[in-house]
Amino acid sequence: MECNPPTHGNTSGCSRCLLPPPRLCCDIHTSSLATAFDVAPPQTTRLPVRSRIDKKYAMTPNDFKLHTALQDWRDEKTEKEFGRAHLLDLGGTLVMPNAVLDRIVDCAHHFKIDTKEDLARETRWDESEAWGVEIVQLIRYHIPKPQPRSLTTLAPIQPASSDHDIASAPAPVGKGKERAKQKCSACGLLGHNSLFHLLCLRRLY
Repeated sequence: MECNPPTHGNTSGCSRCLLPPPRLCCDIHTSSLATAFDVAPPQTTRLPVRSRIDKKYAMTPNDFKLHTALQDWRDEKTEKEFGRAHLLDLGGTLVMPNAVLDRIVDCAHHFKIDTKEDLARETRWDESEAWGVEIVQLIRYHIPKPQPRSLTTLAPIQPASSDHDIASAPAPVGKGKERAKQKCSACGLLGHNSLFHLLCLRRLY
């Protein structure tokens, strides 16, 4: 079907094919239209910084006991919360993933978990708030935190009250080498030599 010839002096095209002008202009000319689609960016919460754990360590017997206790705990919790069928089908990872379990053992070995807040920060486990107290109790039972050593209290030194006390204080007795006594070569007696003729019997007589 051919287009209608231009009518009424309209040279842009026929009235059927010519697109009508839009009722609303673009946001370049009407900036207020852009504000209708403004969306505030979502606020992201920064996760707390976790401790850097050196995983190249030799596991102790207590570490193995804690690992076994955590496996038993999550199996028991899975069966209690979701039933025996889910435990047999999915295992204990339905409650606690393997990565979380290993992270707990690593942190417990280095004594990084003491409260449920520590557990949430170190593992970022979603169930830390619900079951964190139970996990902390298992950690304290199998890997107890060492107690600090007690320091021996020394008796304080009493300062001297005056210069007189310092002067009158007895001097320490040293174990020096005893000086040899003089012996007279003329008479053979001790306590003088031959030069002191007043003391020497042989020189007097």
